[in-house]
Amino acid sequence: MKKFFFFAAALVASVSMSAQYAHVDYSALSADEARSLSVGTVLAATAGGNVTVAFDDTWKSVNVKTDGYGWFYAGETALNTDTIGAQGQTNGKDADGGNPANTLLPYASGAALAFEATADGYLTVFHKGSSNKQYIVFEEGKAIGYEYAQLVKVADAPEAIAYTIAGEGEYNWVSAKIDFVQTIVPVAANGDSIKSKNGEAAMRFPVYKDTKYLFGATGSKMSFLGAYFGTEAISVAKVGGEDKIELLPAVTVSAVENVATEQKAVKYVKNGQLFIEKNGVIYNVLGTATK
Repeated sequence: MKKFFFFAAALVASVSMSAQYAHVDYSALSADEARSLSVGTVLAATAGGNVTVAFDDTWKSVNVKTDGYGWFYAGETALNTDTIGAQGQTNGKDADGGNPANTLLPYASGAALAFEATADGYLTVFHKGSSNKQYIVFEEGKAIGYEYAQLVKVADAPEAIAYTIAGEGEYNWVSAKIDFVQTIVPVAANGDSIKSKNGEAAMRFPVYKDTKYLFGATGSKMSFLGAYFGTEAISVAKVGGEDKIELLPAVTVSAVENVATEQKAVKYVKNGQLFIEKNGVIYNVLGTATK
């Protein structure tokens, strides 16, 4: 079932991450040679589902630490200080060989990541971000909105850049090409260009039980560090030097369809197509009633 969440920035009580953060398992990987991982290989097992390899590909272990900065925080809790992550070797493509961030067609091959939620909540993906990459999330084959934040080094100091890819309508669907980070946020707060800058990053999006997600970078590969599942979207920060720098704020949510007078919508896939049923009416992905 799909509930539509309104986001409103507000401080919420931080909660322990110890049982909910999952660092990537890179034990079978090498930094020196690419090794084959098959579809479904679990890379990180969170409390709300597993992050897995979406398609057969070769992967390496990589260090995501940039410019000597420290580790991630969620609320007041420091996450795993291990900075080794995993990166596939093949750019993700759609079924026609196109760039999914440009075509908005789902990944069909390459180093994409998959997540099948076992509960409603939020998934925060930790990785090494690059301002010259595009990032995208698909929910049952449809591109959806998400939050993105990344550290960049400007004037010899770390600074966070952040933005939201806003989805449309009740289902948070994205209908326009998703651009490069440096196109969406071309300059830092001090006016310096962020072109071709790398930095530790966090990407967050709502997830729903029994729903499958694909996500990653396009035109390149995501350097995946780990993931956190939580029923609330708590603040995410990164240590830069001795200071904690907020990347993503805490948010509170309101589920529109939880009111007694509203019937929840149900999403399902039938014969390879996505359908949505609400109040006895079935709609296809174009919004056309089929029944």
